[in-house]
Amino acid sequence: NPVGTTLEISTGNFAAGSSSSGAVTTLVISNLIANTAYTINARSVNYSTSASNSVLAAATATYANVPPAFTVLTPADVFLSSVTVSWGANGNPLTPPTSYQVQASTDLNFGVYSGSETFALSVTTATLSANTSYYFRARAYNRGGGQSAYNTVIATYTLSNSPAAIAYSVYNTSISVTLGSNNNPAGTTISITTGSFESSASSAGVQSGNTTLNLTNLIPNTVYTVKARALNYNNIASSQTTVVTTTTLTNSIVVNGFNVYTTSVNILIGSNGNPDGTQVMVSTGVGGHYDVARTSVGRTSGNQTSLTIFNLSTNTFYGLQAGNLTTGGSTNTAVVTNSTYTLSVSPGVTSFVMYNTSASVSLDLNTNPVGTTLEISTGNFAAGSSS
Repeated sequence: NPVGTTLEISTGNFAAGSSSSGAVTTLVISNLIANTAYTINARSVNYSTSASNSVLAAATATYANVPPAFTVLTPADVFLSSVTVSWGANGNPLTPPTSYQVQASTDLNFGVYSGSETFALSVTTATLSANTSYYFRARAYNRGGGQSAYNTVIATYTLSNSPAAIAYSVYNTSISVTLGSNNNPAGTTISITTGSFESSASSAGVQSGNTTLNLTNLIPNTVYTVKARALNYNNIASSQTTVVTTTTLTNSIVVNGFNVYTTSVNILIGSNGNPDGTQVMVSTGVGGHYDVARTSVGRTSGNQTSLTIFNLSTNTFYGLQAGNLTTGGSTNTAVVTNSTYTLSVSPGVTSFVMYNTSASVSLDLNTNPVGTTLEISTGNFAAGSSS
C-alpha cells in the first residue's frame, strides 16, 4: 500500500468505539479494560473507503492496574494472630476475576515475607505473632504474565494475648501477682487491677519473662477480684484474665484495755485498720483456743469494739485472750493478761454476838470461793478497827 493509505485496528468489528485508524503505521486503541484479554485485528482502507480483509494483529491482554491503597484498618480487622486487609478493584475486572498477591512482613523492606494469593478484594493473613508490627502490600497479576507494582504499604500491630496468671500472694494491704508472657514479646505492657484498670486501683509494668506486679494500699480483711490484661503497642487492650477472687489478711488484734467485775470481764478491742465487720472474739485462757465455754464473739464497729465475758466465778484467777478471724479461718491472737482475779462479792451476815469489849460476827461466803479473805470492821477497815 502506498504511503497515505488509511490503516485501522480494532478489538471488535471496527466500530468507532473499539477502533483506531489513520494514515500512520502506529495506532493506539484507548479506553480498554485493565487486565482483560483482547483480539486485535488490522485492515486497510483504500481511497474509495473500501476495506481490505482483516488480519490478526495480536491476541493479548492489558496490564492489571495497581491495587489502590488499603482500606483503613478498624478494630474488627486486627486480631491476635491475624490481620484482614482490604482494597478496591481500581478498574481491574471481577469477571473473570483478577488475582492478587498480598505480602506480610515484619520488615519494612520486605526482605522476608509471607504471601497470600486471592481472587477477592480482601485477605486475612494468619499465623502472625502477638503484639508485633506487620507491614502489608498488595499487587495484581497480569493475565499475560507478570504483575503490577505494589500499592502503598500499610502497617499495624497485632493484638496482645491476655497474660497468663502464674502465681499470687495475698497480704494484709497488698496482693502480689506473677504473670507469664503467654507468647507476648518482651516489652509488652501488662497490668493488674482490683477495679476497671483505673490508675488508682491498678499496677502496670513491662513484660520480661515471668513478671511480678504488686497492688498496694488495699484494705485488710476485704474481698478483691484481681484481673490482668496486656496492651499492644497501639495501646489496644487484650481480653481480661481473672487471676483470683480472694480476701486480704486481717491486721493483728489490738487490745486497748479491760475492766474486771465480779462475774464478768469487759475487753476493749481496737480496729487496727481492719474494716467494720471483722470478726473478733475474747475468752478465758491464753493458749489461743477460743472454743471454750467462757467466750464472747462479735464484729468490729468503729475504732473500738467492746466485748464482755459473762458467768465468771467471783474472786477467781483467769487468763484472758483476744483474737480476730483471718482469711482461711485462722486466728490472730493477743494475750489480754496472763493473770487477773475477778472481784469478790460482799459476804452475807449470818449472826453476830456482842460482848463487853468485843463483837463476834458469823459470815457467809456468798458465792466467793473457799479461801476468800473476809473482813469485818467498825471503821474504814484500818488495822486497829478490823479483823
